[in-house]
Amino acid sequence: MPTTRLQTLLVFTLVLLSPFSADASKTLNTNQDDLMIYQEQFDMHDGSTMMGERGLLRVKANRTKTDNNSLTIGFIRFKAKTSNPAKPMFLLAGGPGASWTGSLAQKGGYDYHEVAFYQTFADVIIVDQRGSRSALPSPKCYGYKDLPLNKVISAVDLMAEDAKAMRKCKDTWQQSLDLSAFNSVENADDINALRQSLGYDQINLVGGSYGSHLALTLMRRHPETIGRAMLRGLEGPDHSYSVASEILDSIKRFEQALSLSPVWQQHVPEGGFLNAFKNIMDKLERNPLQVDLVIDQQPVSITLGRYDIQNMLSNGANSRSNPDLWANMILEMINGDYSQAATQAYWNRKGRLTIRPMTWMMDCASGASDKRLKRIASDPDADILEVNYYYNFCDIWQAPDLGDKFRSDVTSDIPVLMFHGLWDRSTPVENARNVIKGFKNGQLTEVENGTHSVTRQLYAMWQPMRAKVKAFMYGNKVTIPAKIVLPLPDFKGPNKSE
Repeated sequence: MPTTRLQTLLVFTLVLLSPFSADASKTLNTNQDDLMIYQEQFDMHDGSTMMGERGLLRVKANRTKTDNNSLTIGFIRFKAKTSNPAKPMFLLAGGPGASWTGSLAQKGGYDYHEVAFYQTFADVIIVDQRGSRSALPSPKCYGYKDLPLNKVISAVDLMAEDAKAMRKCKDTWQQSLDLSAFNSVENADDINALRQSLGYDQINLVGGSYGSHLALTLMRRHPETIGRAMLRGLEGPDHSYSVASEILDSIKRFEQALSLSPVWQQHVPEGGFLNAFKNIMDKLERNPLQVDLVIDQQPVSITLGRYDIQNMLSNGANSRSNPDLWANMILEMINGDYSQAATQAYWNRKGRLTIRPMTWMMDCASGASDKRLKRIASDPDADILEVNYYYNFCDIWQAPDLGDKFRSDVTSDIPVLMFHGLWDRSTPVENARNVIKGFKNGQLTEVENGTHSVTRQLYAMWQPMRAKVKAFMYGNKVTIPAKIVLPLPDFKGPNKSE
């Protein structure tokens, strides 16, 4: 009788509770007692299935300490469907803390068609980071915000409310867990330990967003084990904190494309959509507005101020799936309809918080150099677009700083393909332009009309993508244009009520 997933997890949990041997606590090497793999059929959202292996690997919790504490990382492996495979491909999710193993089968989750493509020529290993969904433990807390509705709030008010929940979460988990173990160095060493346990000499990497941050850490720490890499939505070693003007530039590029589309040309506000948004923020700063709503079938009144609107500046911008959302939201407010803005503001004041300590610890540990912090502080658009709100809480989490050596530029001769969308408002293209300088065998392709999910868009809309990636992963030299222009999204124009 095959072992069920529940039986496997129960057995492995018992193993996890036992201490590491003295030898294991001093080395990244693992033995088979630390690795558990079982077969599983994955039922996809469209009714198709994929057979693969789900696994857990026990690793040292904190390799800088002499204790025997351990934790696990989770992964899924799909074996190559060829007798002549390329090097195994390790897929690194973003976040920190995003789970591709959890979203693989879900509609809107990680595109399993991309995984199936990689499987035609290589083993594919989808890795969850320590502390994320399939890991043991996977620390998480919930909190509820309770800010008043009848007065204007500021960033300080919201931070104070969020800080209460975060302090409680940290105090709860640090009693039983070494939170300092959650950082990108340990995370990278986990990937290397998994590589060793699965018996691979060299691997190829695919990573996006924080996954690129993790991939760059791996390439710096274990360069001899990495054959090639494909990265998108670059987050370099010193890019955990964003620069407002760079993100605003990506929104301006989207705004220009939208404004020039035939269905929007006659509806662009004077001075443009961004200028109209700034005017709305200034208007509400001078004269806060009371808006009446119905939330959960109950009448509600909320007083909107500048900060409520500022929080919405990038909401819906640069979207390919719903490209009209952002402009319609602005037009609604110009025409006196603040219901959508007020609804978002309500949930921002009264909504539930989900707090994952590993996310905070990892980002705060990566931190920012003094040079970058000075640049952020002097950025002229910092008062328009709030992009580093959550990093105000690093003082609460007290993550040990990984230092400026960690944040220095990575230099490497590892061949790398980098793709970056010019509409990416999560990780602006300036990140990639900085990172590529350290890779003499690297290529950067900037994708016009591409977003944070740029490789998924290239697979769907740029016909040579699959052949180029496959050849590259087999070790061949490929040439990809420095710029690719994707078709514009299907703009519909203003809502009919406008």
